[in-house]
Amino acid sequence: MKLLSKLYRLWYGGFRRNVFRIIDRDGLKYLLNYRNSVDRKIITEVGYEKEQLDYFLNLINKAGCTIFFDVGANIGLYSLNVSSLQSIEKIIAFEPVSSNVCQLSANLLLNNLHNFVEVKMIGLSDEIGEVAFMENTGNSTGRSRIKATDFSANVQSNKKQFKETKIHVDRLDNIIEAVVGSFIAIKIDIEGHELQALHGMRDMLRNNKCILQVESYNPAPIISFLESLGYPLINKIGEDGYYCNFPD
Repeated sequence: MKLLSKLYRLWYGGFRRNVFRIIDRDGLKYLLNYRNSVDRKIITEVGYEKEQLDYFLNLINKAGCTIFFDVGANIGLYSLNVSSLQSIEKIIAFEPVSSNVCQLSANLLLNNLHNFVEVKMIGLSDEIGEVAFMENTGNSTGRSRIKATDFSANVQSNKKQFKETKIHVDRLDNIIEAVVGSFIAIKIDIEGHELQALHGMRDMLRNNKCILQVESYNPAPIISFLESLGYPLINKIGEDGYYCNFPD
């Protein structure tokens, strides 16, 4: 029992404090924080969102997408993996949390992608300006979210793990120069603000061939909106829905 207790302390001790390590996974290098829940899953499991990521990469590869927008990039898991696809010519990662941006930038540098992936420290929405933001200060930076969409029971019951701050938001249609007729892949995981972000990229979705992976715990309004633009739901894995406006 004493030996088991010692091994437990050695293994999990780092998970209770900020301890960064560089880890190799699937041919990529990651700077990971043992305290952060997403990072721990990359460290200790087969991979975070492995099924979703593999399916999405296959869709992008088959379609020959040239542009990828990583909306809610966090530490760069999707940007790093999508960068390996031969057809991809441009990646823009959107992430409003400064600590995540630092870790994301480090991961790009470790993989010599710092001149290929463009990082924008901004949130995507259907409006322009500053909005209240609930930043997670606990062990799950991926749960940070715009306060107006702060409906999560988890946030309400763990307010001590969040601090209120401000972030700048804009519409994707305002940020990106007119793109027409391109094959674009978009991943959106922004903790309840997905529908607003989609409204802010309406022109982009109308004028291009797009594949989307959208995480949502309330998918009905998203399904309805995307169907109105010609994007039916083609698959669902966990809380992630997949949408496309062109045939396989």
